[in-house]
Amino acid sequence: MSANSLHNYSAKQCPYWTDGNSNECKMTKGGLFLPMPDHISIFCTTSRFTQCHQYIRGEELLQETARRFGCVDEEGRRKYRRVADRFQLTLFSCDEDMNPAEILDDQAFTVDLSLGGIRLETRRHVQPPGVVAFTFGTDFSIPDLTGVGEIKWSEKNSDADRYQLGIEFADSKMRQAVGRYMGLPIM
Repeated sequence: MSANSLHNYSAKQCPYWTDGNSNECKMTKGGLFLPMPDHISIFCTTSRFTQCHQYIRGEELLQETARRFGCVDEEGRRKYRRVADRFQLTLFSCDEDMNPAEILDDQAFTVDLSLGGIRLETRRHVQPPGVVAFTFGTDFSIPDLTGVGEIKWSEKNSDADRYQLGIEFADSKMRQAVGRYMGLPIM
């Protein structure tokens, strides 16, 4: 799977949509948004959710909050500030639909996280460009959280038989999850 596939990737439905009896949008903070049936069929349950006014406003609030709480790297070359932390990950190759396929490493771990992606260490050499899936272990604040991302860079550790990868998140679900971990209030 090529990195270009990532640009065509989108989730099958909005990550803030709650299926079930409540039919509500979890993106709204400080209120309640109960979308009409037409809105649900056009946005909430399709990959077109990124065009929804609620979703767009929520992403804007995420950026504003990240900036206010110092998660945006205004000075450096990175978009978001990194937070060093070590969490266990399982790293997967992806199939054509961007779903986890084959386990590449079940003993990978994060080196640092940001709202834009993660740096991880793995036993497996995975060369960019490419797309991988990953699942956080039980030590993360949202156990078994699975995400997809594009490999931006890869390098061998000089002192070990391991490699570091820089992975950019493919969707806002992961930015929101890492934001919650970092303590951002609107997550």
